[in-house]
Amino acid sequence: MKIRSNINGTLRIKIIQCIKLLDSEYQSLNFTIDPYPSRERLEYERTNNPDLTPEEYNQILNGEETIGGLLLKDKKKIKLFLFLYDDLDRNPSDILDLVGNIYHELRHAWQTKNNLFQNDDGISKVDGNLEFYFGQEAEKDAYQFQLSEMKKNANKILEIFKVPTRVQSYALKEHIMKFLTS
Repeated sequence: MKIRSNINGTLRIKIIQCIKLLDSEYQSLNFTIDPYPSRERLEYERTNNPDLTPEEYNQILNGEETIGGLLLKDKKKIKLFLFLYDDLDRNPSDILDLVGNIYHELRHAWQTKNNLFQNDDGISKVDGNLEFYFGQEAEKDAYQFQLSEMKKNANKILEIFKVPTRVQSYALKEHIMKFLTS
């Protein structure tokens, strides 16, 4: 697993430490995490060198549903949208959301490496399509993995980020949990 060095070095190290909490098969995936620290970088990419559909850019930049990251299978790249988080220095919710999102996208990379759920159609616009999005087996699997790993590691993650707050339990957002339990 590689992480581009276009972000604060301390944050990069913390993300690497959080990934090391996972089994070695996730640490050794041949994918690159590409962090986007600002909206401007994504907007520049959309204008000058797009590798997503117009719908995907619009969903990320203006959508009702937050898309914190996505996997580009063919490029072996995980795009991570850091600009969506207000305070990755002190806010436990932002920190846990970010790392949970990383775990989710790493699971998609693992699915790709292991040729799982290759028939899922994917979706470029989540807004208005929640049932379809959450109904995909790849998404259910990735959210279940995220939930399981975050339950195990949430307090370790907060320790890595040097945040004194601890959580009693970890859960995904209510509307996501609804789809996972149905």
